[in-house]
Amino acid sequence: MKQMKKQFHKTVFTIFLSGALSFCAAAVSLLSPVLATANEPQTAADELITPNSYEQYLPLSDPKDIAVCDDFTAIADKNNIFLYDRLKAKYRTYTHTENQSTDRNYITQLQFSNDGDLYFLDASSLLHYIPADNLAVDTDLQSQTIANFTCSTFLIANDELFFTNVTGATQIARSSLNDLQYNQAQPFVTGNLTSNVALDYHNGYLYYSNSMILLKISTTAEEASSENVAYFDKYINSFSIANDEIAITTVGNNDNLGDFYSYKLSDLDLMEIANNCTPRAKDERGDYGALTSYENQIYAVCGAAGAKKIRQYAVDEGFTDFEISSASDSEHRLNGATDTHLQRELLYTADTNNSRVSVYDTQTGAYKAYATPAAPTMIAANDETFFAANPTAAWLYNKEGELLQTVTAFNQTGKLVGVTAVFDTYYLVTDQNYFYTLKQSTENETQEWQISGVQKTNSKTPRLLTSDLYGNLYLAEGNNIRRFNEYTFSLADDYGEEICSSVSGAAQKLLVDYDENLYALEGNTVNRYTPNATKSAYSADGQYDLGKSLVYTQTLDTPVTALAISVKENAAYIVYGGNLAVKTPDLNLPNAQNIALTQEVNENIFHSTNGEFAVVQTKANALLVEFDLAQTKDASIFSYTDYDREPQVKTALKIGETETYAVLAIFNTQTHEYQNFLTLKRYVYEDPDQSYLVNYGESKTGYLTNAVTLYKFPYLTELLTVDGLQKNQPVTLLGEVNELDYDYYKVSYTSEDGTQKIGFIPKGYLTDFNGAPKPTQTETFGELSPNEDALWRLTFLLLGTAAVCLLSDLLIFRAISKKKDDEE
Repeated sequence: MKQMKKQFHKTVFTIFLSGALSFCAAAVSLLSPVLATANEPQTAADELITPNSYEQYLPLSDPKDIAVCDDFTAIADKNNIFLYDRLKAKYRTYTHTENQSTDRNYITQLQFSNDGDLYFLDASSLLHYIPADNLAVDTDLQSQTIANFTCSTFLIANDELFFTNVTGATQIARSSLNDLQYNQAQPFVTGNLTSNVALDYHNGYLYYSNSMILLKISTTAEEASSENVAYFDKYINSFSIANDEIAITTVGNNDNLGDFYSYKLSDLDLMEIANNCTPRAKDERGDYGALTSYENQIYAVCGAAGAKKIRQYAVDEGFTDFEISSASDSEHRLNGATDTHLQRELLYTADTNNSRVSVYDTQTGAYKAYATPAAPTMIAANDETFFAANPTAAWLYNKEGELLQTVTAFNQTGKLVGVTAVFDTYYLVTDQNYFYTLKQSTENETQEWQISGVQKTNSKTPRLLTSDLYGNLYLAEGNNIRRFNEYTFSLADDYGEEICSSVSGAAQKLLVDYDENLYALEGNTVNRYTPNATKSAYSADGQYDLGKSLVYTQTLDTPVTALAISVKENAAYIVYGGNLAVKTPDLNLPNAQNIALTQEVNENIFHSTNGEFAVVQTKANALLVEFDLAQTKDASIFSYTDYDREPQVKTALKIGETETYAVLAIFNTQTHEYQNFLTLKRYVYEDPDQSYLVNYGESKTGYLTNAVTLYKFPYLTELLTVDGLQKNQPVTLLGEVNELDYDYYKVSYTSEDGTQKIGFIPKGYLTDFNGAPKPTQTETFGELSPNEDALWRLTFLLLGTAAVCLLSDLLIFRAISKKKDDEE
């Protein structure tokens, strides 16, 4: 009756839940915003980075066992059961308080039955369960105790409970789940077993351990007897079987925790001695405890005291990157992180308590971790290298994690308080006002990294250092922020420009966004400071609260320990409590992917007949933001592609400008293609005399040697054309441009509808010679009068007849003369 009732409740709940989820899905689809186009990025929600799912982040103190079924995961941690509901994607907690002694309430084992009940054993050896209908609803979890039922360990197989007794010689008994009574349970394995027996079920057999031996016995045969499976050289602590793979942990010296081994079950059964069978996987760190399986995964409780976690082992694959814990030494997890920095798509984090640098690829989701000689607390990076440091040591690595240099120059000049990178150069500051520059030498082929420094006499102590994309460096001293450029930073007698005096002395991180706004992190609050029009002074302009409750046990007061911001998107990366990394759009950052395209610029580039332009020079080290011209047409924003700093001066064609940016076209001499960029107006020099355009005093005519396109600008792209012209068509030459990829003529011509059109054509397509063939002409010989023309015709006829007669007489004469000569 109990089983039928449970099944009925479960069926009704499943139908109800399915209907509710379908209704919710339909509602969500109706309420969801329309997907943004490529030119209008959609604002994202908070996103877990590491761990990347709600289920995996769970602070554990001393977990003993884990149970998994279709809808739930349950973890026993001291006297708590953390229950994860996969359908609702959230955790709930059951706290066991049945016994007066707290230690006796600790939960030692748990397992789900086929009906969905959760059975568990506490340290007093009493068996309890939480009913399935209680697990499935959002109410407090309540347990029930199986009266007078005690055991040392148990296993549920089908509808039976197999268990070991508590007192006397250890034996295995069995009982139906529908009528659990300790005194009526039937003995199953009656031999004298050791007290530490582990159990599992597979293909009709009960597998059990006895000391260093693994055995099995049929659960269906009437007169079954035990069979040896394999002998081990260590005591078996726990084992679990998934398909044809068996994972085993051994008994060690530390809290009975031991090593992990996995074998193909059929191989192990055939060999009998485990040492003769090669493990499919092993981990001999000595910190593994209980194992349990679900489908093709085996879950292992492991870790040293105070850092325990749940790892997942996949059959035929090995350990995955899935684990349940708040902090970890696994490659994709953090432990006490103190600093983070985003360099393009790579997020570098000073994983302090793991003494390494963690690298997360925000595009692919891949992780890498590189060990450091000591715990890093500061991080900086450029496109090819990264720099890890703490107050007394620093290390430079290439992007592949190879150590390039240990930096020790500042060891005698105070403690390092800040490090930042401006493209290819690193900048360092100590609390004794020593300012260092680290860069590669250009004087020899080895390109060694060299560090140089100066001490600045200043009464204030440096605290924080950061930089922006444009080469400015920002230094926090007390409540003041001073700004340097790359040159003045290295001058002993230059103390920078004070731009702000209201930043909290408790600020723990300083950042600058794409639009040169300043951010100071204090606790869980970010204060923003915006510059005036001349960028000479900053003032407070808003606060952002980063307090969040994104995962179980995280509260609004969980401290923010690290913060990084993106250049190309509205993304801030936050590390909470040193262990949990989150991507959030909450700071509403200006970025290179969201630069507004004004109507005036769009009209000038794409729609006007005669576009305005200028030939300009970019300044050295200008920041260029590349965009796709084709995707930008008639969009609301420039279609971002990439950004970079250009160290060399470049000749460019300026085809538009916004309030902030110049819109440039630059010819790439390597690819022989044009690229389009935005750069700040202050990084562009424009010739006020426009000497690049030579206007002719007198216009002259040229002829096309080929059918060509008339371009709006001296910029060869079909996106910017005026009209098509035919071979040999005459055009008026108005001037020329000789400073770009090609030399151009500025020309005009009148179209068939009478419209005068102006544009540019490469000089090679024009000539001053009209190459067309001469038109057909009629030549007249003689007079035009009909009578005179007849006379001339008669004259020609008579002269022709006379000439024929004369020629005939001549031939006859020559024939007679030849005959006479022959006769003689």
